[in-house]
Amino acid sequence: MEKVFRFFVVASLIVLGSSCKKEDSAGGSGGTGGAESATLLIANEGISPDGTGSLSTYDPTVKRVDQNIFAKANVYTMGGSFASMLNHNNTIFAIISNRGEVFALNPEDFTVKFKASGFDSPRYMTHIIGNKYYITDWGINAVHVYNSKTNGIIKTVEVGIRPERMLLVNDTLVFITNSGGGPADSLITVMHANYDTVVTQLEVGHNPNSLVMASDSTVMVLSGGIEDQDVPINSTPGSISVINTDSLTVDTIMYFADNQLRPNSLVTNRTKDAFYFLDLFKGGSIMKYDPLIPSLPSLPFVTGSFNAIVYDQSKEEIYVSDPVDDISPGRVYRYDNTGALLDEFTVGIIPINFAFKQN
Repeated sequence: MEKVFRFFVVASLIVLGSSCKKEDSAGGSGGTGGAESATLLIANEGISPDGTGSLSTYDPTVKRVDQNIFAKANVYTMGGSFASMLNHNNTIFAIISNRGEVFALNPEDFTVKFKASGFDSPRYMTHIIGNKYYITDWGINAVHVYNSKTNGIIKTVEVGIRPERMLLVNDTLVFITNSGGGPADSLITVMHANYDTVVTQLEVGHNPNSLVMASDSTVMVLSGGIEDQDVPINSTPGSISVINTDSLTVDTIMYFADNQLRPNSLVTNRTKDAFYFLDLFKGGSIMKYDPLIPSLPSLPFVTGSFNAIVYDQSKEEIYVSDPVDDISPGRVYRYDNTGALLDEFTVGIIPINFAFKQN
């Protein structure tokens, strides 16, 4: 496995960074909506550790919910710990952590096209170029370089502790959150998308878990901090860090006043100037951050008991999920960007991730 090191292209990347920034919205922090008519896909994790995950769909136009889509379309179940999805290039990739597998689904009928294996505990997937994708893997603290045409792992690169979400910037750099956990991590690993090598690592707040591109072409990183369950007062606060993508430096780190919050799952609106996240990993409320306000939010935008969030940029709407009691069917809530409730519906057990499919 390739060890972390600084690659010689840093200087050239700073020059490249002066051009117009571009990001790959697929595989970021929760995904974005597509066309005006898009179906919401809901990944339901299933009861841990021996349950089976499921896939639900929701059509916001007619408010129709369909359950157990994968099981109905295929002759076998997907297994437990359905972690996340990526909809790209006429394929829906379903990442199943416990089985170390990725299913490639036909978006028309959700039948399995093919299955990829050889992973330990895969988490998230993002498209790089052509048939190349990156897949983060908690089990080995690494990123897999995966080719969908050959259905094989090209390379595995060690990055940091529990790599989680990724963001492709300017078709060149991939920013990877190392979410830590038992041992904490405070690093964003930056990889070169052409060479599949580590360029540098940037220190942000403790346990970064999600990131998005802002309107000024900086990368906003949300970190959860460190929770000390034995002595809560010793917990470290979560934070938002701002990364300059030209110089590959951290410009600012802002800390939350309440060290009991565990902020996570950062998403952004269409214009990338308003940011939403959850204040706890389970039982969290929606928080809204406005960069024009000099302090981080302390009061909820929408109070709830949520565990996942996605922003539909086509309609400027927010979806969040509530796992209820982790053994009963979960709930999903749909809000507009003022926080008004538009709809709510029942899905599978432990809804954990979202994606969109154009109708």
